[in-house]
Amino acid sequence: MIRVLLLVFCFLLLTGQVVNAQEGLDTGRKDPNLVYVIQRFDGDVFVGKVVYEDPAMIKFAVKKLGVIPIRKHDIEIIRPVNGKMTLALGDYTPNEVFSTHYFLTSNVLPVEQKENYGDINLFGPDIHKFFLKNLDLQITSSWVLLPVVANIKYAITITNGLYAGVGVLGGWTPWGYSNNGGIIGYGSLCAGNRQTNLSVMAGTGTLQVLGLSEQRNIFSLAGMTKLGRRTSLVFDSFVMPSGNSPSSGFGIFMPGIRFQSESSMAFQLGLGAFVLNSVLQPAPVPMVQWFKAIR
Repeated sequence: MIRVLLLVFCFLLLTGQVVNAQEGLDTGRKDPNLVYVIQRFDGDVFVGKVVYEDPAMIKFAVKKLGVIPIRKHDIEIIRPVNGKMTLALGDYTPNEVFSTHYFLTSNVLPVEQKENYGDINLFGPDIHKFFLKNLDLQITSSWVLLPVVANIKYAITITNGLYAGVGVLGGWTPWGYSNNGGIIGYGSLCAGNRQTNLSVMAGTGTLQVLGLSEQRNIFSLAGMTKLGRRTSLVFDSFVMPSGNSPSSGFGIFMPGIRFQSESSMAFQLGLGAFVLNSVLQPAPVPMVQWFKAIR
């Protein structure tokens, strides 16, 4: 845990330096001998040299990708960088919109209206729709629609690198066990950015199990950090203690790894364990997820 927190702290310091260097848009003619960083509005970041420029387009030489054309109206930031920052940035960094979700839970990092995405796993589909900036509607279900869970949350920026949010979880069973369901309100706090972040969440509400109402609490600690330009370490947890309820409490703990080579797609694998009746057991199957941006 100490190692993870140290990685988070060190990466935040590095990210702060990179962001400060990138702020603003260099609108002058580019020097072909300098190394530049280009960030597009979709979040993709490229580091390389300008080999051609006209009023509408830049041709950019990136080490491993070759020469790529980038339309100027797609560019959010372009600034020269020094050698030290070039090593820190790498030659290509994909957009990290999937960093707003772990395995089971989501954080309250800020999002844009256009950044919709979904994922499928062995158990069912999961879709995130951002109708407004920082407003996320998430629908999760199993393949047989038992249960269906809706999660709506709104993110608030406290300071750069610290975000809060409130949300509501609602679950129901459309068929078969129609007397099961519930609604839980929660608050969440997230520190970091889309490369490294740590999130805590707590909430309370009412569940209906076989027609009986129960007051239940939920807690979560989750986070992720980049191991390389395309690989991230991800941890997620979800705990619902039994309290005074007749139903058993349970908890899920899942570390894993995410691979992302482009902004529109990612794959992640989690090997988890769960606690049921105070007994820790390994998950019988891994959590395998495929993320895809929805334009």
